[in-house]
Amino acid sequence: MRMRVVLAVAVVLLLSYGVVSGWSYAKRKAGLALQTAIEGIETVGLPQFEVARETRTIQPAGDRRLTIDNPTGRVEVLPGGADITVEFTIYARGKDSADAARRAEAIQVGISPDTPAGHSIRAHAPERKQWPSGVSVDFKVTVPPQTALTVHVASADARVTGIAGGVVVQSASGDVSVTDGPGPVTVSAASGDIRVTGARARTNADASSGDIYLSDIAGKVTAHTSSGDISLSQAATQEFDASSTSGDLSLTLTAPFSGVGEARTMSGDLVVALPPGSDCRVTATTVSGTISSSLDLSQRLHERRTTSGLVGAGRGSLDMSTTSGDIALRPAG
Repeated sequence: MRMRVVLAVAVVLLLSYGVVSGWSYAKRKAGLALQTAIEGIETVGLPQFEVARETRTIQPAGDRRLTIDNPTGRVEVLPGGADITVEFTIYARGKDSADAARRAEAIQVGISPDTPAGHSIRAHAPERKQWPSGVSVDFKVTVPPQTALTVHVASADARVTGIAGGVVVQSASGDVSVTDGPGPVTVSAASGDIRVTGARARTNADASSGDIYLSDIAGKVTAHTSSGDISLSQAATQEFDASSTSGDLSLTLTAPFSGVGEARTMSGDLVVALPPGSDCRVTATTVSGTISSSLDLSQRLHERRTTSGLVGAGRGSLDMSTTSGDIALRPAG
């Protein structure tokens, strides 16, 4: 049954390409689509084998910049010594170890020489148009702590710990975790959760479909997700902007807040907890929902769908809004 579906899809591709681009081009593109689809079905349920493992060492000569590209598998980056150490393992599914090795033989791991942009590590299949189905690469990389790191993953999880030179992670599909980074952190994920812990500089987190968890954050925070929840806990930030199109927001601050904060969601509840000593003007708006506060607000006003008031003298500002959901303001701790 599955094979008939694959063949039907290939025929549709063949005909559509033929109409648009000519018969020869159509046969080539549809044949590639058919080959990729069949390979995907062939590897479902097959056992996974380790087909290669290697460790390489890089001695950076210039700026400590590193870019890692991995289409599928895992990337883990840890602080190390003066050299960059790259350990990678290639896995493949197959009927047996020989079949798995055959499927993975097109995979190459390349390490570029030192350039003004730094080093790059890349897993790719240069002789194929598509990444072979059932094949993945796991990277474990140690770098000097001050390295400026960029990670690109397509269908892979990424975990970065203790890198001080700044971290940028872009993921198409996979979870991302960044821990104990004193430098700026920027993470984007099309489909997957984002976790950032212990960041001390600017933190930017952007997810299309996934939750965002930020904890023990000290710098400016920007967090946006189209479909997912946002949790900001144990945060000492004085500037944050958190928004979700569809999801709940929970924000707990640990340092007295007198900065600028904005939290909004179109469909979801919103809870903000402020510690003692906070000093800000609070404005909360909901179109369909309730607004509650267990904090003492002076100069409290309620007009139609908006409640406002002062915590302390009102030096800073905290704006909260939801189209469909409840808003709660609570004391932290």
